[in-house]
Amino acid sequence: MTKYVVSEPWRRLQADHDSGVPIWVQLKTQVEYVVATGAVPTGTRLPSVRALSKHLGVAVDTVRQAYEELGKAGLVVTHRGAGTFTTLPDTDGGEVASTNTDWARADRALVDLIRTGVAPHQAAKAMAQRLALLHLGIDVAFIGVAASSARYAELISQYIPSEFGRVHAINLEELRNTPEAVDFGGATYALSLPFHLREVEQLVSDRPIRVLTVMSRLDAGLLADVPDAGSTSRPVLVARPSTRPIYVDLLTAQRPDLADLPFADAADEDAIAALLERTAVVLHTSETAGVVGRLAGSHHTLVELRHVPQEKSLDQLVRTLESDRELMLEFQRLHVEERRKAYEV
Repeated sequence: MTKYVVSEPWRRLQADHDSGVPIWVQLKTQVEYVVATGAVPTGTRLPSVRALSKHLGVAVDTVRQAYEELGKAGLVVTHRGAGTFTTLPDTDGGEVASTNTDWARADRALVDLIRTGVAPHQAAKAMAQRLALLHLGIDVAFIGVAASSARYAELISQYIPSEFGRVHAINLEELRNTPEAVDFGGATYALSLPFHLREVEQLVSDRPIRVLTVMSRLDAGLLADVPDAGSTSRPVLVARPSTRPIYVDLLTAQRPDLADLPFADAADEDAIAALLERTAVVLHTSETAGVVGRLAGSHHTLVELRHVPQEKSLDQLVRTLESDRELMLEFQRLHVEERRKAYEV
């Protein structure tokens, strides 16, 4: 029986079948890291394809694909009958070698991110967004429901420095239902309210866009004339169940007595109608204004819970954009400097 031996440091290579990352990609990035950090000298022999496949419990073709991609990147070379050995990318081999070197460097940067605990897809997206930033510059969109997205985009545009341009609005409902019809323009940033954050991140996950959160508060004085929760005209709240906790927090930040209001799901018209029979004051979200207005009578007082961006949150947004603008300018300076050096050579 043939005995397959895998020596150090290759014995440390691992295959995580639950990570969602193809095994050949995992092997490629691990070997890249070993080579890039100088853990082995140039010319070190890698395990044979069959030995490593047996050691890791993976298919021979999986290891072979990893080795082939490492060869394309210029990090290993295979000699028929002798084996596969580590090498250094050839920087004098023309355009193909230069391209391979570029890919190898990008791979090593991704490896460094992943080794710090960043998920592979997040690492890739972070690099893609930074490169988009270099190419497209800072372009900000606000993604929210139709009832408030344009208003938020306008309010934020008025607050942030004009050099960042106008914030344009993207309709969240349209993005949910017909994403192919949404015009993102050159957006490199998407702003979202906290209760839409996860959904927005998922909806733009295939785009080089950085998603940032904007916190909100209710308009000052909006609740001044709303009776307290213990009065005979006890207010009620109409919202989507998923956004109810957010609106309760917004309400109690101004009026702690409104913490436990009777509630109706915006999608349940029967429940809304039943609540309307028991009160004269209805607090509702902008998103539910249509259904509440249709079911309410002339004796009802309707209070739309219009919220606006928090100044503190906008200040943080400005600091982030200013920091990223400096990063973008540094990218551009480096790019120009490297091109100048190339021309001098």
